[in-house]
Amino acid sequence: MSDLSISSRLEPLIPQGKWAAAAILIGTLIGFSSAVICVRWNIAILGFNLSFVISPLIAGYVETYVAHKKHGKSTGAISALLIFIIINIYGWFFTGNDITLNFMTLGAIGLTIQAAVPILANYLIFVVFLGTITFVLGYLGGFISEIINKVSRKEKENEDAEEMELIDLNQFGVMVVSASEIQGQRIVKNLGIVSGEDIFKPKLKGIKSKNQDKTIPLPKKLNAQMELALNKALSILMQNAKDRGANGVIELEIDYTDIGGIKGSEIMVTINGNAILLEK
Repeated sequence: MSDLSISSRLEPLIPQGKWAAAAILIGTLIGFSSAVICVRWNIAILGFNLSFVISPLIAGYVETYVAHKKHGKSTGAISALLIFIIINIYGWFFTGNDITLNFMTLGAIGLTIQAAVPILANYLIFVVFLGTITFVLGYLGGFISEIINKVSRKEKENEDAEEMELIDLNQFGVMVVSASEIQGQRIVKNLGIVSGEDIFKPKLKGIKSKNQDKTIPLPKKLNAQMELALNKALSILMQNAKDRGANGVIELEIDYTDIGGIKGSEIMVTINGNAILLEK
């Protein structure tokens, strides 16, 4: 006999304003009947009786169906909660095998709450619970990202500090000029052409290498890179001149060459000059 036929037979006996209570009672009775069947014939999965899950759902469904048909709105599936409480009382106090708190009982509790108060349950699950998880994950992600950024900035600062350690050129004791002579100094001997070079990778995109004679506005970071490269190339040139016994370099020329490659563009700074021996 279906729940509809039951409610039809009871309709003459129940006043119109009492169908809310009747829906709860009908749902509770049918849910209890299903629980009795499950317990009597031991309908279980992995030793867990299905009455803890099935019966509250049946009770809630029947109650909701009758309430909508006869009362015009939901009564909150209160019978599902009642059946769950009844079954648990029976399981805890009147059977030899006590119920243990496991995933099955937790799932049953969740399903019962969902059936009894669906709006509240959905709010707790999809708004509060998932919102909390999203917030925590977002906070942890931001915290980890901030730590990584701080470490990266620190490494970058250390790298920049190391890069800006210019070599003291006075230690070589070699005079360098772009002119063909050094005023007030007599050239004793010409020792040949010497050179020095250094390569660096620009840290700013879109900057082309330019001849030193052309004045162009350059970003501060690129200026620092060029200054360091010039310092290294000039120190190499002065060391080469010193190794030849020179104490001066004239006709100094500086050239920048853009070197393209698989790893990106690099700039080579080359400095050439004539090493000379000046009269002391």
